Amino acid sequence: MKQLYSIILIVLLTGCSTLDRVTGKTAEETETVKEAETAKAMPATVKAESQAAKVESPAAVDPATAIRIQSTIPFKSGNRIASNIKSECELGNRLSDALGIFASKKSIGLVKVDKIDTGARGKVLYVEITDAVSSGNAFIGHRKFSSAAGTLYNNGKKQAAFTAARISGGGFFGGYMGSCAVLGRTTKVIARDIIKWLENPVDGAHLGDRI
Repeated sequence: MKQLYSIILIVLLTGCSTLDRVTGKTAEETETVKEAETAKAMPATVKAESQAAKVESPAAVDPATAIRIQSTIPFKSGNRIASNIKSECELGNRLSDALGIFASKKSIGLVKVDKIDTGARGKVLYVEITDAVSSGNAFIGHRKFSSAAGTLYNNGKKQAAFTAARISGGGFFGGYMGSCAVLGRTTKVIARDIIKWLENPVDGAHLGDRI
């Protein structure tokens, strides 16, 4: 009887490490493999978003030496931009966010402020969205463009100014994109152009496409 109890005890103690008859692995090993396979099967869009979140996290900057920009880029006074574009597409936020992302990649320090004072000490980049037009749609093809202008100040004095514009049809997947998404592509590329200009700010430069 004691021998029978011993055999049962041994079986119970070793049960958690029983090999899978198909894989030849323990339960713990099988679970690890399943987790790895789940990670591999994760949709590419989720992986891309995860990677983008890591890349787009801005590096710490020194406020004393950083260039100040608006937290939301305003529309130029007296613009002709349609009211639905201004209310729905959030171009001011898109442009400001993209400026921060591209500046981080180029190790250019930017600090966002709610209100810009071009006469303040240090460097200030005042940017405005001057125009945005949304023609076409996903069915007949997008024809979008936006433009911006900005001036870089250093200790209250103008250092250089630029104008910028970009046109987009939405790219390869334009047929699956909404109007605001395509307009957002134009502001993203304008932001990249502006950051490149900041590396060597030439007064009177026009960046991007001619409209």
